[in-house]
Amino acid sequence: AYLQSKAMPYFSHASDVDAAIRHLTPLTFQDVICPLGPCGPGSIVPQCDINIPSSVDYIKQQMYPANLTCQDGWWYSPACLVDGKCIAVILGESDWNMVEWCVALMRLNLPVAVTWLGWYGEQEAVSQLTASGL
Repeated sequence: AYLQSKAMPYFSHASDVDAAIRHLTPLTFQDVICPLGPCGPGSIVPQCDINIPSSVDYIKQQMYPANLTCQDGWWYSPACLVDGKCIAVILGESDWNMVEWCVALMRLNLPVAVTWLGWYGEQEAVSQLTASGL
């Protein structure tokens, strides 16, 4: 109850963060994020997606055995699905305890959506989203 009534106004909603991430253009790590050519909006996307080749093994080997599934690039806690208002947690890599985060958030019944962006995507997102005030 405290999170919903007192803390929620201080966090950006996951849907807002998702939209902002998907519109970012890499400024610092273009060569790493887009090694085959120019980077533009949409070059950085939430990676909790079975359709992203680099995410498939992690999702199948780590998330599925823990009964965790991704939707549109994110894992949404059950509490998040109640009213759609979720706090976004963005990890640099899936190996940064993605499964552990998800399990803990379920047990605590917190309305949180979690994804990863890859280390360089994370660096770009943190820098640009912070500068934008998100």
